[in-house]
Amino acid sequence: MKGSCGSNADRISNLPRDVMQLILTFLPVKDAAKTATLSKQWRENWRANTQLVFDRDFSRMSKTELYALHSSKPLMLEIFKALLVPDGPITKFELIIPGLKPSPDIMDLIVVYLSKKHVQEFLLAFSHHLDDDGYPAIDGKVPPALFSARQLNCLKLHGCEFTAPSWFLGFSNLTFS
Repeated sequence: MKGSCGSNADRISNLPRDVMQLILTFLPVKDAAKTATLSKQWRENWRANTQLVFDRDFSRMSKTELYALHSSKPLMLEIFKALLVPDGPITKFELIIPGLKPSPDIMDLIVVYLSKKHVQEFLLAFSHHLDDDGYPAIDGKVPPALFSARQLNCLKLHGCEFTAPSWFLGFSNLTFS
């Protein structure tokens, strides 16, 4: 068949916008970001992405390498930079990197930014190991800015330490599952 490999062969860039956005939600963040180089349509869809999941696939580091770091500041900066790309709201944010030693100042910036972007689902998991007594280790403090994210309807914290400020009256939109 003549002409089947012509300029009309790029069928994936002609998919409906909602299908392209759905594809992005199934890709690791680094791979989803790379789709922006495919075409103008993919670039626009990456900028419209509302769900960001940062996990081991994002860090590309083994658990041992992460534990060996004295500071995960460079990785935290990469996460913050990725947050700056989407134009609209970020409805879902997950940070699940085993062994990540969070940088409190950058973590606070991330939470403040997400609060302004109307984050609805927030999952933070700092630790996937046990302490000497066999209890889940506490590896990071939840930034106080999280308590200003009043639009949250799903909040999951693992291996985190937090103290609610005295002015905090609760998350009125949280649903329990």
